[in-house]
Amino acid sequence: MNLKVSNVNFTNEFNWLFKLVDFEKNEFLIMDDYFYKSNNLKSPISRIHIDTLDIGQTVNCHYKIINETKIVTSFI
Repeated sequence: MNLKVSNVNFTNEFNWLFKLVDFEKNEFLIMDDYFYKSNNLKSPISRIHIDTLDIGQTVNCHYKIINETKIVTSFI
């Protein structure tokens, strides 16, 4: 699924790092490492993603619904 980065967060205020949207403006999140570990998932984010993803960029990825939230689980 192609998603566009709509917001970036590198503070402790939220537990997500990136917010993404699809063409219908549905929201997806890339969470911090702690969230993925707590849910027995591998974080899709590598150092390269952190350094290169920015608002407006499009990425192709997979997601799962966890606690009624669409969570990005891997990049294609």
